[in-house]
Amino acid sequence: MWYVFRLLFIVPVIGIIAVVIYADLYVFFRNRRGKPGVPRALAEFILIGWVCMFVYVTQIMSFGGISAGPNFVPFGDFVTAFRYGSNNAHLVWQFLLNIIMMVPLGLLIPIVFPKKMRGFTGVTAVAFCASLATEVLQIFTGRGSDIDDLIANTLGGVCGFALWAILYTAANYALKRPSMRFARQAVIGLIILCLTAAPFIAVSIADGSSEFGN
Repeated sequence: MWYVFRLLFIVPVIGIIAVVIYADLYVFFRNRRGKPGVPRALAEFILIGWVCMFVYVTQIMSFGGISAGPNFVPFGDFVTAFRYGSNNAHLVWQFLLNIIMMVPLGLLIPIVFPKKMRGFTGVTAVAFCASLATEVLQIFTGRGSDIDDLIANTLGGVCGFALWAILYTAANYALKRPSMRFARQAVIGLIILCLTAAPFIAVSIADGSSEFGN
């Protein structure tokens, strides 16, 4: 996971690029949409920064080694982890990082696009299309393509929206403005988060008793 720490050095550069892009977009759309509120403006800026970071990580950043080529077999590393321990299936935890990487997208989209993107379907579609485009492009750039990355990225976007639904519903109930629609989404979101965490917990438990594990 050493490459996670490498991102700390690129954050200031990404921040400067995001400021320039946001300033240009703000001027361009100023007369069309009016002045956004502070929370939405901050969410827009963070989303632009996230997009820049996502492009850097998936298309520019070097991870070392040689690409093994496309992988079209889903969850192969989870099977290996259950059989032989997680030390023999290092990509299991990379799967988790790919989920976490896309969480900001699902969390920010309903804030930036409040009228069009406040449902699981829309956010899932955006996360899936963004990940699919990335994986297809990686086939041609020689960085390798993995169906597990596609699944993890899409799931990360859904988890991000699940977090937003839970927080949004909690805030509305705190302000005495309950909404059954978002209450249902919050329950679904909680279920999704639990189901997402379950395989990693199961792998950790199975690893302790694996003959070929730690």
